[in-house]
Amino acid sequence: MKYFSRYPHIKDLIIHYAAFFSDSEILQQVELGVKNAQQAEHFSLFIWKMVNQMRSDSEADVIVLGSTDNSEMLQDIYYEISSFMSDCGFESVWERVSEEA
Repeated sequence: MKYFSRYPHIKDLIIHYAAFFSDSEILQQVELGVKNAQQAEHFSLFIWKMVNQMRSDSEADVIVLGSTDNSEMLQDIYYEISSFMSDCGFESVWERVSEEA
């Protein structure tokens, strides 16, 4: 299954931050999907960790994907991650983690 097709830049963003955090599990999940509830939890928590780092990077004028402010991607992130987790069968995990974030 092809993931992140509507907003492919989100995949690039996830790959960037997975490398930044040295999280090889996320790199694998972004390609192969989330296979169980534990992976779904990890992936969901990672996305919110990524969003927080995006904010920090913006405040520090760090260039990510050619821009120092990627806040316009937040809606795209939510759309793509909701779709991704739904396709993998773990949308409820994403929703729960998002409510707690």
